Formats: sequence, structure tokens, C-alpha cells
Amino acid sequence: MSDVAERFRAFLVDAPHWVDMLAAVPAVNVQRHDTAHPVFHGCIDWHSACHGVWSLLAHRALTGSEKFASIVDDLLQPDKLALEAGAVLRNPQFEMPYGRAWFLRLALEDRQVTRSTRLSFMAREVADSLANHYREHPPEPFAREYRSASWALINLFDYARVERNGALEGFVKDLAKSLARDLNRMPSLDEEMAWDDFMAVTRRTTMARWSW
Repeated sequence: MSDVAERFRAFLVDAPHWVDMLAAVPAVNVQRHDTAHPVFHGCIDWHSACHGVWSLLAHRALTGSEKFASIVDDLLQPDKLALEAGAVLRNPQFEMPYGRAWFLRLALEDRQVTRSTRLSFMAREVADSLANHYREHPPEPFAREYRSASWALINLFDYARVERNGALEGFVKDLAKSLARDLNRMPSLDEEMAWDDFMAVTRRTTMARWSW
């Protein structure tokens, strides 16, 4: 067995331990009250709280352990979710599009892992709000950081597939095709490397930064 294969085998043996350690961090932070939001009040901001709850469900999907299930269930209570949904709908630009896309990813994970439909009503509203946003404001191919459409369209597409919503799926495909047509005018690598964005706009910038 090669050294690399042996090390990878050792990593797989220890993987459950590392996964538990990683999940323990969001388990603490999603319960904090960094903001006044009814459900997603930890992790400093709303989209990070959605991401944090998703990570606990992803841990369960990966390990089969319900170690963090009570934390998720305590947060995703119907009365709290109703308040959260109302607040999001009253503020059309709140977490648009990045945070709303994270909520869709969370809703899809919850449905797959727990078989619950507790997030379905809010997911429907969030998906509609994203679609309406892009009907009024076609996505910009190289919008930066939280304005990037890529993450939103990926999750909106997955949501449409799960819900078997052919009209929404077709709409997202058309948006993706319109973005693809603009790839021939990508910003130069030097130009993008000069930006101080914490999320790369194109994959090549990510690769260039990792090569340092």
C-alpha cells in the first residue's frame, strides 16, 4: 500500500471523530442570540445561521447520528417558523439572493434527512421571491460576493426538481443559459485578482489564490 493510500485509510478511520468535532461548533453557535430573528438568530447573521442548521442536518445524513436532532427541532418549531416567514416576506430585499438560497438548501436537506415538511411553506415563499426577483432583475453574470446569482440558481433549480415544478425548472435553465452567453467577456485574471472579495467570482481566481 502506498503512503498516500495508507494515510487516507487512516483518515477514514478517524473521520467520524473529526466530523463530530466540526459539527459541535455550529451546534453551539446556532443557539446563540446574536440577532433578534425568531429562528436563525445565531452565528452572527441570518444566512450563517441557516448554514449552521444545515450543517447539523448534513452531519446526521453523513453519520446517521441524531446527536444534534433536538437542537434542530427546538429551532424549527412551527410558531417560530411562522414568525420568521412573515419577517422575510415583509422585507423583499432581505438576504436576497444569497441568504434565501441558503434557506432553500436547508429546506431540501431537512426534507431529505428527516422526511419532514415543516419548512415547505416557507421554502415555497422563498423560492417564489427568488424567481420574482430574477424576473424583475435579470442576473448579472459577474455580480460579486452576496449578489452573485450562481448559488441562488443552483438551489432554486434543485428545489424545482424536488418539487417537480417544471415551469420553475425551465425558468432557471433559461437564466443559466443567458448567463453562459456572457462567459466570453469574463474579467481578466489580473483584474479579478485585484478585487478584495472574500468569495471568488470565477473558478480560475479560486485556483490562482490556492496556488500561492
